Amino acid sequence: MLLTCLHIIRFILRGQVSKSVCFRFLTVRLWSCFNLRTLAVPATNGTVGDRSVEGSCSPTTTRLPTLSTDVTLDRNKFNRIVPMLVVGLACDRQLNKTCEAIRAYFPQFVRIPKLSRTYQDSTGVLRKLMLLQPTSNEVDSSSLPLFKSLNIDVQLDPCPMIEVSDPDRKNASSERSESTSLRVIPPDALESVIGPGRINLILSYSNISFEVALKELLPHHVSPISGFTVMGHVAHFNLKPDALPYRHLIGQLVLDKLPHIRTVIHKAAVIESDYRNFQLDLMAGEPNYVTTVKENNLTFHLDISKVYWNSRLSTEHARIVDKLRSPFTINQSDKPTTIDANEVVVYDVFAGVGPFAVPAARLGCRVFANDLNPDSYQWLLRNVQENRSRKKPMQSISCTNLDGRAFIHQVLLPNYWKTVRSVNSPRRYVTLMNLPALAPDFLDAFVNQSSVPTDVVTSTSDSCDSSQTSPLDRLPLDVFCYCFLRRNEESEETIKLRIAKALGTTLSVFRPSESATTSYPKIQAWNLRFVRNVAPYKDMFCAEFQLFLPPLSSEQDDIIDPVTKKPRTDNVG
Repeated sequence: MLLTCLHIIRFILRGQVSKSVCFRFLTVRLWSCFNLRTLAVPATNGTVGDRSVEGSCSPTTTRLPTLSTDVTLDRNKFNRIVPMLVVGLACDRQLNKTCEAIRAYFPQFVRIPKLSRTYQDSTGVLRKLMLLQPTSNEVDSSSLPLFKSLNIDVQLDPCPMIEVSDPDRKNASSERSESTSLRVIPPDALESVIGPGRINLILSYSNISFEVALKELLPHHVSPISGFTVMGHVAHFNLKPDALPYRHLIGQLVLDKLPHIRTVIHKAAVIESDYRNFQLDLMAGEPNYVTTVKENNLTFHLDISKVYWNSRLSTEHARIVDKLRSPFTINQSDKPTTIDANEVVVYDVFAGVGPFAVPAARLGCRVFANDLNPDSYQWLLRNVQENRSRKKPMQSISCTNLDGRAFIHQVLLPNYWKTVRSVNSPRRYVTLMNLPALAPDFLDAFVNQSSVPTDVVTSTSDSCDSSQTSPLDRLPLDVFCYCFLRRNEESEETIKLRIAKALGTTLSVFRPSESATTSYPKIQAWNLRFVRNVAPYKDMFCAEFQLFLPPLSSEQDDIIDPVTKKPRTDNVG
């Protein structure tokens, strides 16, 4: 730890890293060391009730304590007796409003039968029984005035019940019992309650919700688990270091509480692979990573261990597909227009398994989808076939297995220049670049257009005098470029500089009117939109803009294309 701090101080003095980055790194290291010491507990039987884990961790250890997969969850620790209150709500027009007013008193448990009985009070008013959970063991003074003001029948005596002598309650003879002692009953005996009053309910592990059980499962010093994503039968967690020793217990809890989940995983390392897959840690369940996801009325098949998928982006996927038929407006006063989907061309540079490309193709757009990962490419082909129908045949989608720059050079630019000046030219060209860590850097592929075939260059030059034509006179590429920004350290200006650098120019690229006839690309209709929080110090944004390419020259520079990979193409249509 001391050597690490000395290295960081040396980097600061040399100006190689910023102080804010170093401060955040040192804070994480110090906090990790503190957690390692607080988690160093003696080895016990591994039960959750004692807040212990199997194995120990000495103060000098640099690894988190491990938790064996054979440690079982002590479900008896969740047994409890909870005081409840049965009240009577008037069956009138105000019933729904009354329920909303007392929603805070609804029991926070699961698998508790609803009370269905009705009764008439002493004044002849028909009332419906409802089970409430007081905020304390006794009905507090603040709730009683609220209940009375809402015309709720509240009794503090024990609930009257029907005594059942035969286990088969449907055929049993019963009689009313009004005991003076407070009854303790299981949830399935609530059907015997016939009037308002107090009662004690016996609850077990099966009655505890997943959220409550998870909160009680973890020690107090462990950071709360904010959530997880579900991909078919797979639950995916991003656990913090202090929760890792309890990952197998958390996984078992998920399997118990969420019946449709069969596999629980944790992302063991950050995504550093060119194929955007990550190392998985199986927390519980079966090691079956091939799953099926339903998103926006479409079906996607994938292997989560080999491809990238994020269910939290489903709203973003739908938002972009909805925008495909609406070109960007340069002036706010311009009225938005809608064009036919078959007049839209979509280039998906980093398509993955098709969350953008497949719905765009079903919409009727001409789609060129690409991904570098061979597994993503295979699943993309399958998802195209899976989502076809007679009404939506998706005949106009082509899939390729190329590097992003190779796709721009070999597919995007040739197709764009071949069709942009044709008689039946599309009315919109959309470029999707969903690779937030690197996508802005791939814009440099638009600078070198030497890969455009000679026949396309010649036909384009013949159709118009390119030397006299401004790039702003032709249809642009409407670009959706995703990126990450470090919170409180980077701004919109940061991403603008990054894009300008990739395009080989300066910030003047965002001011086309100043020099519209230069050889550099130009940008209009700029908009940087927030997408979601990714990490405590990192946010995801989408840079939306119109990219005007410089006119093609009939005398292309003799530049060797650095991309040597042969294209792997499937025209699915």
